[in-house]
Amino acid sequence: MILYVCEATFSENPFRDYDAPEKGQTVDCLLFLRQEAEVEDLEAAKTALKEYGFGKCDEMTGHPVAKSMLRTGAIKGMDDQYHEALNNGVSLAWDTLE
Repeated sequence: MILYVCEATFSENPFRDYDAPEKGQTVDCLLFLRQEAEVEDLEAAKTALKEYGFGKCDEMTGHPVAKSMLRTGAIKGMDDQYHEALNNGVSLAWDTLE
């Protein structure tokens, strides 16, 4: 599992059904992507973001995620997103920029 972090702009109709931001809104994104190898695959992550309706993505980075990280650290409490990605291959959490 790789967690991708970026700022992205919602720009198109999403392929996936979810509570999307407003068109033109730039938000912080956390994208959990199930991958075979625990190395960054920025193209796969950008393709997944496009399915959620994000066209522009700035400064994306990927970080391997261990299940133990859900109990401590920056992704504490993101169990639902982690398990959704395990089951469905991908999960997105977003928040408005401050």
